[in-house]
Amino acid sequence: MDLLMILKNSLWAAVFATGFGVILTTPARALLACFMCGFTGRCVRDLCMSAGLSHNWATAVATGVIVLLAATIVRRHAVSPVVLICGILPLGSAVAMFNMIEPFPSRRER
Repeated sequence: MDLLMILKNSLWAAVFATGFGVILTTPARALLACFMCGFTGRCVRDLCMSAGLSHNWATAVATGVIVLLAATIVRRHAVSPVVLICGILPLGSAVAMFNMIEPFPSRRER
């Protein structure tokens, strides 16, 4: 486990999340939340993967941590969906979530 590389990648994910927040016209008061969610999510995902979890499960755990963090950070528990989107997108979680769903048989296959 290379902690310095994990922190560097987490910082870049946080910068990406903040930049994406600016593009999506996130209010200025929520940009810090975008930064923190992007950093924490990537850091948790990389730490979970270095502990032996698969990419898909590590992304699912990191996504859950992002949701909890956003609910804690944003005042009055009114989490802006933009903060969640900006925090989750640096994980590339769409691909991981589809890969997790894929092994389950469809109704036609049963």
